[in-house]
Order: sequence, then structure tokens, then C-alpha cells
Amino acid sequence: MGKDCLLCVSVPLWFNGFFALCRTALNPNISQAAVDEMLVQHLLTERLIRKIFDNPEFTRRNVIAVELEKVIDALVSLSFNRDSFLRSLDRFYRAIEEAARGLEDFSEKQHFLNTVYERFFQGYSVKVADTHGIVYTPQAIVDFMCASVAEVLEPEFGLILIRWPELS
Repeated sequence: MGKDCLLCVSVPLWFNGFFALCRTALNPNISQAAVDEMLVQHLLTERLIRKIFDNPEFTRRNVIAVELEKVIDALVSLSFNRDSFLRSLDRFYRAIEEAARGLEDFSEKQHFLNTVYERFFQGYSVKVADTHGIVYTPQAIVDFMCASVAEVLEPEFGLILIRWPELS
């Protein structure tokens, strides 16, 4: 089995598994184009999240990021080198990382990344920005979602929502 044939088999398998996960976990009607965009967004922004939040384990602890990494790893291992592919963007990454260096508070970092994402997607693809809205969910929305889930978990299921200390 040649390298090209292996690529034809392994990438679709990884992608199909990820696509099914997205349909189950995010939206049963999500399109392949939306999932493709998610892969591109993750590939472009993973470094920023890891560095700005000083969280080298981000791609191992976030369920969707773990699966995104599997698909990207399948592509990278057979098609291109991730570092070489992103090297031309290195000066932009460094500028963004330097601008965020003084931010200490988690919510300040979130707000900063939200602004970067919004500006990036307005420049990269106005249609994507308009269709998907703000890519990075603001902390107030996340807090509301967590509080809503926590409120239902204990009385309905006898479970308690825990908060990871590094995210507090």
C-alpha cells in the first residue's frame, strides 16, 4: 500500500470520525464546510491559545481539540509539516503573543483573544465571521452556561459540576 493510498484511507477515517463527533456533540446539521473551517481555525489558533493561556496541555484536555488534533495529525503525518506550513505566520504569532504578554487575568486574556479572533475573521472571511459570529465564547456566556447546567445536574441527576482550578 503506497503513501498516497494510505492518505486516501486514513484521513477520511479520521475526518469521518471527527465529523460524526461534531454532529453528535455540536450540531446534528453541521455541514462539512463548517467542520473544514473548524479545522482551519484550530490549526491557525491552537498556538495562541496554548501560549497566551500558558496551557501546553490544551489540546489534550479539551475533547474537541483532542479530536481536531487527531485529524490534523493524520494530515500532517502524510502530507505536510505543520511547523513549516505555519512558519510564514510566525511574525504574526509573535506579535500577538507579545501584545498579550502583560495580561495576567484569565478574563483579560479571553477578551484579548476574542478581539484578535474577531478582527482576524473580519479580515480573513467576513462571511465566516458573520455566519459563525464571535468564534471565542465570552466568559460571561460560559459562566451562564455552566451555572445553568449546574443548577439542573444535582436535582435531576444527583451530580455536581466541578470547576478546574486553573480555569477559576
